[in-house]
Amino acid sequence: MQSELAFEDELIEYLTQIGGSKQWNYVPEIKTNADLWANFKHILERNNQRLKKPLSETEFAQVKQVINVIRLPYEAGQHYGSNETTTD
Repeated sequence: MQSELAFEDELIEYLTQIGGSKQWNYVPEIKTNADLWANFKHILERNNQRLKKPLSETEFAQVKQVINVIRLPYEAGQHYGSNETTTD
C-alpha cells in the first residue's frame, strides 16, 4: 500500500501538470488555512487589473463568503458568469 507522503507527492506532481502545462504551484510555506487564504488574496489582487489598491479585509471577507458557499464548479460558473461586465 502507498504511504500518505508518496500519495501527496504524486498528487502534487499530477496537479502541477494538468493539461500538459504548469497550472499549480506547490508552495511548501503554505501550512494553514489562513496561509492559503492569504496566498489566494495575493493572487487575486495581482491578477485583477481593475483594482486600484489591495482589497480591504471587509471586501476580502465578502469574496470568501461567496467562495465558501460554492459546492460545484457549475455553481461557480453560474455565479461568476452572471456578474460579468462588458467594456467599450
